[in-house]
Amino acid sequence: MKALALYTGHDQSVAVIEDGKVILAMEEERPTRIKHTNPSPNPYVPEQGMKWLAEQGHTIDNADLIVYGEPTFAGGAIEPLLPSAGVERERAERLKSKVRCVEHHLSHVALAYAWSGWDDCYALAIDGGGSISYGLAARCRNGVIEEIARDEMTSLTSIMGPAVWYLHLTMALGYAPLDGEGKVTGAAANGNRERFGPLFRSLYTIEPFRVTDPKLPGATRADGTWCPTRESLRELIGVDPQDPSVFYDVAAGGQALFEEMIQKDLEAFIPRGCRLVVSGGAFANVTLNRLLLDWVDELFVVPPMTDSGQSAGAGIYASGSIRPAPPANLYLGYDAGEIPSSVDPREVAKMIADGAVVGLCHGRCEYGPRALGNRSLLADPRRADMPRKLNNMLSRDHVMPFAPAIKFECADEILEPAWRRAAQSAEQMTLALQVRGDWKERIPAVVHVDNTCRPQVLRREVNPFYYDVLDAFYKLTGVGVLLNTSLNLHSQSIVMTERDAVEVLDKGGMNVLVSAGGVTRRA
Repeated sequence: MKALALYTGHDQSVAVIEDGKVILAMEEERPTRIKHTNPSPNPYVPEQGMKWLAEQGHTIDNADLIVYGEPTFAGGAIEPLLPSAGVERERAERLKSKVRCVEHHLSHVALAYAWSGWDDCYALAIDGGGSISYGLAARCRNGVIEEIARDEMTSLTSIMGPAVWYLHLTMALGYAPLDGEGKVTGAAANGNRERFGPLFRSLYTIEPFRVTDPKLPGATRADGTWCPTRESLRELIGVDPQDPSVFYDVAAGGQALFEEMIQKDLEAFIPRGCRLVVSGGAFANVTLNRLLLDWVDELFVVPPMTDSGQSAGAGIYASGSIRPAPPANLYLGYDAGEIPSSVDPREVAKMIADGAVVGLCHGRCEYGPRALGNRSLLADPRRADMPRKLNNMLSRDHVMPFAPAIKFECADEILEPAWRRAAQSAEQMTLALQVRGDWKERIPAVVHVDNTCRPQVLRREVNPFYYDVLDAFYKLTGVGVLLNTSLNLHSQSIVMTERDAVEVLDKGGMNVLVSAGGVTRRA
Protein backbone atom coordinates (compact mmCIF):
# COMPACT_ATOMS: atom_id res chain seq x y z
CA MET A 1 0.00 0.00 0.00
CA LYS A 2 1.49 3.31 -1.10
CA ALA A 3 -0.03 6.66 -0.14
CA LEU A 4 1.01 9.95 -1.71
CA ALA A 5 0.03 12.61 0.79
CA LEU A 6 -0.01 16.40 0.68
CA TYR A 7 -0.99 19.36 2.80
CA THR A 8 -2.13 22.58 1.16
CA GLY A 9 -2.43 25.03 4.05
CA HIS A 10 0.44 27.08 5.49
CA ASP A 11 3.61 25.01 5.85
CA GLN A 12 2.69 22.97 2.79
CA SER A 13 4.36 19.59 2.47
CA VAL A 14 4.34 16.27 0.64
CA ALA A 15 5.07 12.74 1.80
CA VAL A 16 5.13 9.17 0.55
CA ILE A 17 4.03 6.41 2.91
CA GLU A 18 4.64 2.76 2.03
CA ASP A 19 3.02 0.09 4.18
CA GLY A 20 2.52 2.63 6.96
CA LYS A 21 6.12 3.90 6.93
CA VAL A 22 7.15 7.39 5.82
CA ILE A 23 9.88 6.96 3.20
CA LEU A 24 9.99 10.52 1.83
CA ALA A 25 8.73 13.84 3.19
CA MET A 26 9.58 17.49 2.61
CA GLU A 27 8.15 20.95 3.16
CA GLU A 28 7.32 23.08 0.13
CA GLU A 29 9.40 25.91 1.59
CA ARG A 30 12.61 24.01 0.87
CA PRO A 31 12.46 24.20 -2.95
CA THR A 32 10.60 27.53 -3.05
CA ARG A 33 12.96 29.15 -0.48
CA ILE A 34 10.01 31.03 1.08
CA LYS A 35 9.22 30.14 4.69
CA HIS A 36 5.81 28.63 5.45
CA THR A 37 4.14 29.55 2.17
CA ASN A 38 3.90 28.46 -1.44
CA PRO A 39 4.49 31.19 -4.04
CA SER A 40 2.88 29.09 -6.77
CA PRO A 41 -0.09 30.61 -8.60
CA ASN A 42 -1.94 27.38 -7.74
CA PRO A 43 -2.57 27.65 -3.98
CA TYR A 44 -4.02 24.14 -3.80
CA VAL A 45 -0.90 22.19 -4.64
CA PRO A 46 2.67 22.09 -3.27
CA GLU A 47 3.86 22.02 -6.86
CA GLN A 48 7.61 21.86 -6.28
CA GLY A 49 7.20 19.07 -3.75
CA MET A 50 5.01 17.09 -6.14
CA LYS A 51 7.62 17.58 -8.87
CA TRP A 52 10.34 16.30 -6.53
CA LEU A 53 8.28 13.21 -5.68
CA ALA A 54 7.73 12.54 -9.38
CA GLU A 55 11.51 12.67 -9.90
CA GLN A 56 11.76 9.95 -7.25
CA GLY A 57 9.20 7.87 -9.13
CA HIS A 58 6.14 8.66 -7.01
CA THR A 59 3.06 10.09 -8.75
CA ILE A 60 -0.68 10.23 -8.23
CA ASP A 61 -1.03 7.58 -10.93
CA ASN A 62 1.11 4.92 -9.26
CA ALA A 63 -0.06 5.64 -5.70
CA ASP A 64 -2.76 3.47 -4.14
CA LEU A 65 -4.09 6.44 -2.16
CA ILE A 66 -3.97 10.21 -2.65
CA VAL A 67 -4.35 11.75 0.79
CA TYR A 68 -5.06 15.33 1.86
CA GLY A 69 -4.49 16.59 5.37
CA GLU A 70 -7.37 18.93 6.28
CA PRO A 71 -8.24 21.72 6.09
CA THR A 72 -7.45 21.66 2.39
CA PHE A 73 -8.18 24.50 0.01
CA ALA A 74 -8.68 21.86 -2.68
CA GLY A 75 -11.63 20.35 -0.83
CA GLY A 76 -10.23 16.90 -1.52
CA ALA A 77 -10.66 17.32 -5.26
CA ILE A 78 -8.33 15.69 -7.74
CA GLU A 79 -8.60 18.39 -10.41
CA PRO A 80 -6.04 20.79 -8.87
CA LEU A 81 -3.41 18.06 -9.20
CA LEU A 82 -3.97 17.77 -12.95
CA PRO A 83 -2.39 20.02 -15.58
CA SER A 84 -5.40 20.49 -17.88
CA ALA A 85 -9.02 19.67 -18.67
CA GLY A 86 -10.23 17.63 -21.64
CA VAL A 87 -8.69 14.20 -21.72
CA GLU A 88 -7.42 14.77 -18.17
CA ARG A 89 -11.02 14.76 -16.97
CA GLU A 90 -11.27 11.10 -17.84
CA ARG A 91 -8.11 10.46 -15.90
CA ALA A 92 -9.56 12.41 -12.99
CA GLU A 93 -12.53 10.09 -12.78
CA ARG A 94 -10.20 7.12 -12.50
CA LEU A 95 -8.20 8.83 -9.76
CA LYS A 96 -11.07 10.14 -7.62
CA SER A 97 -11.60 6.77 -6.00
CA LYS A 98 -8.10 7.01 -4.50
CA VAL A 99 -8.68 10.32 -2.69
CA ARG A 100 -8.95 10.45 1.09
CA CYS A 101 -9.14 13.46 3.44
CA VAL A 102 -8.02 13.17 7.06
CA GLU A 103 -9.19 15.57 9.78
CA HIS A 104 -6.48 17.97 10.92
CA HIS A 105 -5.89 16.89 14.51
CA LEU A 106 -6.22 13.19 13.71
CA SER A 107 -3.34 13.71 11.28
CA HIS A 108 -1.28 15.36 13.99
CA VAL A 109 -1.96 12.56 16.47
CA ALA A 110 -1.39 9.80 13.91
CA LEU A 111 2.16 10.93 13.16
CA ALA A 112 3.05 11.42 16.83
CA TYR A 113 1.63 8.01 17.76
CA ALA A 114 3.27 6.22 14.84
CA TRP A 115 6.72 7.71 15.44
CA SER A 116 6.66 7.35 19.23
CA GLY A 117 7.17 3.60 19.06
CA TRP A 118 4.66 3.18 21.91
CA ASP A 119 1.71 0.89 21.31
CA ASP A 120 -0.22 2.34 24.28
CA CYS A 121 -0.08 6.05 25.12
CA TYR A 122 -2.11 9.25 25.40
CA ALA A 123 -1.98 12.09 22.89
CA LEU A 124 -2.55 15.84 22.75
CA ALA A 125 -2.71 17.83 19.53
CA ILE A 126 -3.12 21.59 19.95
CA ASP A 127 -2.58 24.38 17.42
CA GLY A 128 -4.16 27.49 15.96
CA GLY A 129 -7.06 25.49 14.56
CA GLY A 130 -7.91 22.86 11.99
CA SER A 131 -11.18 22.32 10.17
CA ILE A 132 -13.33 21.73 13.28
CA SER A 133 -11.25 22.23 16.43
CA TYR A 134 -8.32 23.87 18.18
CA GLY A 135 -7.22 20.65 19.82
CA LEU A 136 -7.75 16.94 20.42
CA ALA A 137 -7.04 14.63 23.35
CA ALA A 138 -6.89 10.91 22.61
CA ARG A 139 -5.93 7.46 23.85
CA CYS A 140 -3.81 5.50 21.39
CA ARG A 141 -3.55 1.73 21.66
CA ASN A 142 -3.43 -1.34 19.47
CA GLY A 143 -2.97 0.83 16.39
CA VAL A 144 -6.19 2.79 16.97
CA ILE A 145 -6.77 6.43 18.00
CA GLU A 146 -9.67 6.80 20.46
CA GLU A 147 -10.90 10.37 20.87
CA ILE A 148 -11.34 11.60 24.45
CA ALA A 149 -12.25 15.26 23.90
CA ARG A 150 -12.02 18.12 21.42
CA ASP A 151 -11.68 21.87 21.76
CA GLU A 152 -14.45 22.59 19.27
CA MET A 153 -14.20 25.73 17.14
CA THR A 154 -17.97 25.78 16.80
CA SER A 155 -18.58 26.27 20.53
CA LEU A 156 -20.07 29.66 21.38
CA THR A 157 -18.21 29.69 24.70
CA SER A 158 -14.75 28.59 23.57
CA ILE A 159 -13.14 31.63 21.98
CA MET A 160 -9.60 30.49 21.34
CA GLY A 161 -7.10 27.75 21.91
CA PRO A 162 -3.76 28.32 23.67
CA ALA A 163 -1.97 28.54 20.34
CA VAL A 164 -4.30 31.31 19.18
CA TRP A 165 -3.44 33.32 22.30
CA TYR A 166 0.25 32.85 21.57
CA LEU A 167 -0.14 33.79 17.92
CA HIS A 168 -1.77 37.11 18.87
CA LEU A 169 0.88 37.71 21.54
CA THR A 170 3.57 37.12 18.92
CA MET A 171 2.08 39.77 16.63
CA ALA A 172 1.61 42.20 19.52
CA LEU A 173 5.32 41.95 20.29
CA GLY A 174 6.24 42.79 16.71
CA TYR A 175 6.95 39.36 15.23
CA ALA A 176 5.40 37.57 12.28
CA PRO A 177 2.70 35.01 13.15
CA LEU A 178 3.48 31.35 12.49
CA ASP A 179 7.16 32.26 12.49
CA GLY A 180 8.07 34.48 15.43
CA GLU A 181 6.59 32.41 18.26
CA GLY A 182 9.99 30.91 19.08
CA LYS A 183 11.38 34.40 19.55
CA VAL A 184 8.65 35.13 22.08
CA THR A 185 9.59 31.95 23.95
CA GLY A 186 13.23 33.01 23.94
CA ALA A 187 12.34 36.51 25.14
CA ALA A 188 10.09 35.17 27.90
CA ALA A 189 13.01 33.54 29.68
CA ASN A 190 14.46 37.03 30.26
CA GLY A 191 11.28 38.42 31.83
CA ASN A 192 9.36 38.52 35.10
CA ARG A 193 6.21 36.40 34.85
CA GLU A 194 4.62 38.02 37.88
CA ARG A 195 4.59 41.53 36.45
CA PHE A 196 1.82 40.95 33.87
CA GLY A 197 0.98 37.25 34.19
CA PRO A 198 -1.74 37.69 36.85
CA LEU A 199 -3.29 40.55 34.86
CA PHE A 200 -3.47 38.45 31.70
CA ARG A 201 -4.87 35.56 33.71
CA SER A 202 -7.64 37.76 35.12
CA LEU A 203 -8.99 38.38 31.62
CA TYR A 204 -10.15 34.82 31.01
CA THR A 205 -11.96 31.89 32.52
CA ILE A 206 -9.85 28.84 31.76
CA GLU A 207 -11.35 25.37 31.73
CA PRO A 208 -10.27 22.19 29.92
CA PHE A 209 -10.54 22.86 26.18
CA ARG A 210 -12.55 25.98 26.93
CA VAL A 211 -11.30 29.55 27.30
CA THR A 212 -13.81 32.33 27.74
CA ASP A 213 -13.55 36.05 28.44
CA PRO A 214 -15.82 38.76 29.90
CA LYS A 215 -16.14 40.55 26.53
CA LEU A 216 -14.04 43.50 27.56
CA PRO A 217 -14.53 46.89 25.94
CA GLY A 218 -12.24 47.34 22.97
CA ALA A 219 -12.62 43.76 21.74
CA THR A 220 -10.21 42.98 18.95
CA ARG A 221 -12.07 40.24 17.07
CA ALA A 222 -15.43 40.21 15.35
CA ASP A 223 -16.86 37.67 17.82
CA GLY A 224 -16.22 40.04 20.73
CA THR A 225 -13.07 38.29 21.93
CA TRP A 226 -10.34 40.28 23.63
CA CYS A 227 -7.02 39.24 22.12
CA PRO A 228 -3.61 40.80 22.66
CA THR A 229 -2.68 43.31 20.00
CA ARG A 230 -0.13 46.07 20.26
CA GLU A 231 -2.94 48.58 20.69
CA SER A 232 -5.07 46.58 23.14
CA LEU A 233 -2.04 45.74 25.29
CA ARG A 234 -0.96 49.37 25.32
CA GLU A 235 -4.44 50.26 26.63
CA LEU A 236 -4.35 47.43 29.18
CA ILE A 237 -0.88 47.99 30.69
CA GLY A 238 -0.39 51.66 29.85
CA VAL A 239 2.82 51.09 27.88
CA ASP A 240 3.61 49.99 24.34
CA PRO A 241 4.31 46.23 24.73
CA GLN A 242 7.26 46.59 22.38
CA ASP A 243 8.89 49.17 24.66
CA PRO A 244 12.14 47.75 26.10
CA SER A 245 10.95 48.52 29.62
CA VAL A 246 8.16 45.92 29.40
CA PHE A 247 8.91 43.75 26.36
CA TYR A 248 10.44 40.76 28.19
CA ASP A 249 7.87 40.89 31.00
CA VAL A 250 4.94 40.91 28.54
CA ALA A 251 6.45 37.87 26.83
CA ALA A 252 6.95 36.14 30.17
CA GLY A 253 3.40 36.87 31.34
CA GLY A 254 2.00 35.63 28.04
CA GLN A 255 4.06 32.44 28.26
CA ALA A 256 2.73 31.83 31.79
CA LEU A 257 -0.90 32.13 30.64
CA PHE A 258 -0.24 29.84 27.67
CA GLU A 259 1.24 27.20 29.97
CA GLU A 260 -1.75 27.41 32.34
CA MET A 261 -4.17 26.82 29.47
CA ILE A 262 -2.28 23.66 28.50
CA GLN A 263 -2.00 22.54 32.11
CA LYS A 264 -5.81 22.58 32.45
CA ASP A 265 -6.03 20.24 29.47
CA LEU A 266 -3.41 17.92 30.95
CA GLU A 267 -5.19 17.69 34.28
CA ALA A 268 -8.53 16.91 32.65
CA PHE A 269 -7.58 14.47 29.91
CA ILE A 270 -4.09 13.03 30.49
CA PRO A 271 -3.48 10.67 33.45
CA ARG A 272 -0.51 11.60 35.55
CA GLY A 273 2.50 9.35 35.06
CA CYS A 274 1.48 8.05 31.63
CA ARG A 275 3.25 8.07 28.28
CA LEU A 276 2.28 11.15 26.27
CA VAL A 277 2.77 12.06 22.62
CA VAL A 278 2.15 15.62 21.44
CA SER A 279 1.83 17.42 18.13
CA GLY A 280 0.56 20.70 16.73
CA GLY A 281 2.12 24.15 16.70
CA ALA A 282 1.59 24.68 20.45
CA PHE A 283 4.29 22.08 21.06
CA ALA A 284 6.90 23.93 19.07
CA ASN A 285 7.25 25.73 22.42
CA VAL A 286 10.25 23.98 23.95
CA THR A 287 9.74 25.57 27.39
CA LEU A 288 6.23 24.16 27.58
CA ASN A 289 7.48 20.73 26.51
CA ARG A 290 9.84 20.52 29.49
CA LEU A 291 6.92 21.27 31.81
CA LEU A 292 5.02 18.32 30.37
CA LEU A 293 7.69 16.04 31.83
CA ASP A 294 6.60 17.14 35.30
CA TRP A 295 3.18 15.58 34.60
CA VAL A 296 3.96 12.45 32.59
CA ASP A 297 6.44 9.62 32.93
CA GLU A 298 7.62 9.63 29.31
CA LEU A 299 7.18 12.21 26.55
CA PHE A 300 7.50 12.26 22.79
CA VAL A 301 7.23 15.51 20.83
CA VAL A 302 6.83 14.70 17.15
CA PRO A 303 9.57 16.61 15.25
CA PRO A 304 7.42 18.07 12.44
CA MET A 305 4.93 19.26 15.05
CA THR A 306 3.66 22.17 12.95
CA ASP A 307 1.35 21.74 9.98
CA SER A 308 4.27 20.54 7.86
CA GLY A 309 3.64 17.18 9.55
CA GLN A 310 0.10 17.03 8.19
CA SER A 311 1.02 15.22 4.99
CA ALA A 312 2.88 12.39 6.73
CA GLY A 313 0.29 12.08 9.49
CA ALA A 314 -2.63 12.04 7.09
CA GLY A 315 -0.92 9.44 4.91
CA ILE A 316 -0.25 7.19 7.91
CA TYR A 317 -3.83 7.49 9.18
CA ALA A 318 -5.38 6.79 5.78
CA SER A 319 -3.18 3.73 5.29
CA GLY A 320 -5.01 1.79 8.02
CA SER A 321 -4.06 0.47 11.46
CA ILE A 322 -1.03 2.32 12.85
CA ARG A 323 2.07 0.29 13.69
CA PRO A 324 4.18 2.46 16.04
CA ALA A 325 7.91 2.47 15.31
CA PRO A 326 10.44 5.29 15.73
CA PRO A 327 11.97 6.46 12.45
CA ALA A 328 15.63 5.57 11.97
CA ASN A 329 16.25 9.27 11.34
CA LEU A 330 14.49 12.38 10.02
CA TYR A 331 16.49 12.71 6.81
CA LEU A 332 13.56 12.27 4.42
CA GLY A 333 13.83 15.13 1.92
CA TYR A 334 15.92 16.20 -1.06
CA ASP A 335 19.29 14.45 -1.37
CA ALA A 336 22.26 16.85 -1.77
CA GLY A 337 24.82 14.06 -2.14
CA GLU A 338 27.43 12.69 0.21
CA ILE A 339 30.57 14.38 1.53
CA PRO A 340 33.67 12.90 -0.15
CA SER A 341 35.62 10.36 1.91
CA SER A 342 38.69 12.57 1.46
CA VAL A 343 37.21 15.15 3.86
CA ASP A 344 38.63 14.44 7.31
CA PRO A 345 36.20 15.12 10.20
CA ARG A 346 39.20 15.96 12.39
CA GLU A 347 40.14 18.83 10.10
CA VAL A 348 36.57 20.14 10.24
CA ALA A 349 36.63 19.95 14.04
CA LYS A 350 39.93 21.84 14.12
CA MET A 351 38.46 24.66 12.00
CA ILE A 352 35.54 24.94 14.42
CA ALA A 353 37.83 24.97 17.45
CA ASP A 354 39.83 27.74 15.79
CA GLY A 355 36.69 29.90 15.57
CA ALA A 356 35.25 29.14 12.12
CA VAL A 357 31.52 28.76 11.45
CA VAL A 358 31.23 25.62 9.34
CA GLY A 359 28.20 24.59 7.31
CA LEU A 360 27.22 20.98 6.60
CA CYS A 361 25.07 20.31 3.53
CA HIS A 362 24.87 16.64 2.65
CA GLY A 363 22.46 13.75 2.26
CA ARG A 364 18.72 14.17 2.55
CA CYS A 365 17.36 17.31 4.21
CA GLU A 366 15.58 17.03 7.55
CA TYR A 367 11.78 16.80 7.78
CA GLY A 368 10.53 19.37 10.28
CA PRO A 369 11.76 22.76 11.49
CA ARG A 370 15.02 21.60 13.13
CA ALA A 371 18.40 21.28 11.45
CA LEU A 372 19.93 18.01 12.65
CA GLY A 373 23.29 17.86 10.95
CA ASN A 374 22.49 17.58 7.25
CA ARG A 375 21.68 21.28 6.79
CA SER A 376 23.44 22.75 9.82
CA LEU A 377 25.88 25.48 10.81
CA LEU A 378 28.38 24.36 13.44
CA ALA A 379 30.43 26.52 15.79
CA ASP A 380 32.41 26.42 19.04
CA PRO A 381 30.02 26.49 22.05
CA ARG A 382 32.81 27.50 24.46
CA ARG A 383 33.05 30.98 22.99
CA ALA A 384 30.77 33.41 24.84
CA ASP A 385 30.96 35.83 21.91
CA MET A 386 29.84 33.24 19.34
CA PRO A 387 26.09 34.08 19.57
CA ARG A 388 26.81 37.73 18.80
CA LYS A 389 29.08 36.72 15.91
CA LEU A 390 26.45 34.40 14.45
CA ASN A 391 23.61 36.87 14.93
CA ASN A 392 25.60 39.42 12.97
CA MET A 393 26.54 36.96 10.23
CA LEU A 394 22.97 35.66 9.84
CA SER A 395 21.07 38.91 10.60
CA ARG A 396 19.36 36.95 13.34
CA ASP A 397 17.31 38.23 16.29
CA HIS A 398 19.32 38.33 19.52
CA VAL A 399 16.54 36.85 21.71
CA MET A 400 16.85 33.45 20.07
CA PRO A 401 19.24 31.09 21.90
CA PHE A 402 21.43 28.70 19.96
CA ALA A 403 21.20 24.94 20.46
CA PRO A 404 23.84 22.30 21.24
CA ALA A 405 24.61 19.01 19.56
CA ILE A 406 25.75 16.76 22.40
CA LYS A 407 27.66 13.53 21.99
CA PHE A 408 25.42 10.73 23.27
CA GLU A 409 28.11 9.42 25.60
CA CYS A 410 28.37 12.88 27.26
CA ALA A 411 24.64 13.61 27.66
CA ASP A 412 24.22 12.27 31.21
CA GLU A 413 27.04 14.51 32.43
CA ILE A 414 25.62 17.63 30.79
CA LEU A 415 21.81 17.33 30.92
CA GLU A 416 19.38 16.93 33.79
CA PRO A 417 18.35 13.27 34.31
CA ALA A 418 14.85 13.95 32.94
CA TRP A 419 16.25 13.84 29.40
CA ARG A 420 16.14 10.05 29.54
CA ARG A 421 12.34 10.19 29.90
CA ALA A 422 12.12 12.06 26.60
CA ALA A 423 15.14 10.52 24.93
CA GLN A 424 13.86 10.50 21.38
CA SER A 425 12.82 14.16 21.64
CA ALA A 426 16.16 15.08 23.20
CA GLU A 427 17.76 13.61 20.08
CA GLN A 428 15.49 15.72 17.84
CA MET A 429 15.82 19.14 19.46
CA THR A 430 12.17 19.53 20.52
CA LEU A 431 12.35 20.41 24.23
CA ALA A 432 14.39 22.55 26.61
CA LEU A 433 16.34 20.90 29.41
CA GLN A 434 18.38 22.19 32.33
CA VAL A 435 22.16 21.82 32.14
CA ARG A 436 24.07 20.44 35.09
CA GLY A 437 26.90 21.74 37.25
CA ASP A 438 29.29 24.19 35.66
CA TRP A 439 28.29 23.45 32.07
CA LYS A 440 26.65 26.83 31.63
CA GLU A 441 30.08 28.39 32.10
CA ARG A 442 31.82 25.77 29.93
CA ILE A 443 29.46 26.09 26.93
CA PRO A 444 27.96 29.59 27.28
CA ALA A 445 27.09 29.93 23.59
CA VAL A 446 24.37 27.26 23.80
CA VAL A 447 22.87 27.76 27.29
CA HIS A 448 20.03 30.24 27.65
CA VAL A 449 19.61 32.78 30.42
CA ASP A 450 17.33 30.35 32.33
CA ASN A 451 20.05 27.65 32.37
CA THR A 452 18.33 25.57 29.70
CA CYS A 453 19.38 24.29 26.32
CA ARG A 454 17.49 22.72 23.40
CA PRO A 455 19.71 19.72 22.73
CA GLN A 456 20.27 17.32 19.91
CA VAL A 457 21.78 14.28 21.60
CA LEU A 458 23.67 12.55 18.81
CA ARG A 459 24.40 8.85 18.28
CA ARG A 460 26.84 7.84 15.55
CA GLU A 461 24.43 5.50 13.77
CA VAL A 462 22.09 8.43 13.11
CA ASN A 463 24.61 10.58 11.23
CA PRO A 464 28.18 9.19 11.04
CA PHE A 465 30.04 12.16 9.52
CA TYR A 466 28.34 14.70 11.79
CA TYR A 467 29.06 12.53 14.82
CA ASP A 468 32.69 12.09 13.80
CA VAL A 469 33.15 15.86 13.66
CA LEU A 470 31.62 16.13 17.14
CA ASP A 471 33.77 13.28 18.45
CA ALA A 472 36.89 14.87 16.97
CA PHE A 473 36.00 18.18 18.63
CA TYR A 474 35.60 16.30 21.93
CA LYS A 475 39.03 14.69 21.60
CA LEU A 476 40.55 18.04 20.70
CA THR A 477 38.91 20.15 23.43
CA GLY A 478 37.48 17.82 26.06
CA VAL A 479 33.98 19.19 25.30
CA GLY A 480 31.55 16.83 23.59
CA VAL A 481 29.31 19.65 22.39
CA LEU A 482 28.98 21.73 19.23
CA LEU A 483 26.77 24.73 18.57
CA ASN A 484 24.25 23.65 15.92
CA THR A 485 21.90 26.03 14.13
CA SER A 486 20.06 25.84 10.84
CA LEU A 487 21.87 26.58 7.59
CA ASN A 488 19.99 29.62 6.36
CA LEU A 489 20.01 33.38 6.61
CA HIS A 490 17.44 35.01 8.85
CA SER A 491 13.85 34.90 7.54
CA GLN A 492 14.78 32.36 4.86
CA SER A 493 13.91 28.68 4.88
CA ILE A 494 16.61 26.11 5.65
CA VAL A 495 18.58 25.38 2.49
CA MET A 496 17.73 22.41 0.29
CA THR A 497 20.50 22.14 -2.31
CA GLU A 498 24.25 22.59 -2.29
CA ARG A 499 23.69 25.62 -4.49
CA ASP A 500 21.47 27.16 -1.82
CA ALA A 501 24.23 26.55 0.74
CA VAL A 502 26.86 28.18 -1.47
CA GLU A 503 24.64 31.25 -1.67
CA VAL A 504 24.61 31.48 2.14
CA LEU A 505 28.41 31.11 2.12
CA ASP A 506 28.80 33.85 -0.48
CA LYS A 507 26.59 36.19 1.58
CA GLY A 508 28.74 35.72 4.68
CA GLY A 509 26.53 33.28 6.60
CA MET A 510 29.48 30.97 7.30
CA ASN A 511 33.23 30.74 6.87
CA VAL A 512 33.47 27.22 5.46
CA LEU A 513 31.03 24.90 3.66
CA VAL A 514 31.42 21.12 3.75
CA SER A 515 29.29 19.41 1.12
CA ALA A 516 29.32 16.93 -1.74
CA GLY A 517 31.67 19.36 -3.46
CA GLY A 518 34.20 18.97 -0.62
CA VAL A 519 35.46 21.83 1.54
CA THR A 520 34.78 25.36 0.26
CA ARG A 521 36.12 28.41 2.07
CA ARG A 522 34.63 31.84 1.69
CA ALA A 523 36.70 34.02 -0.58
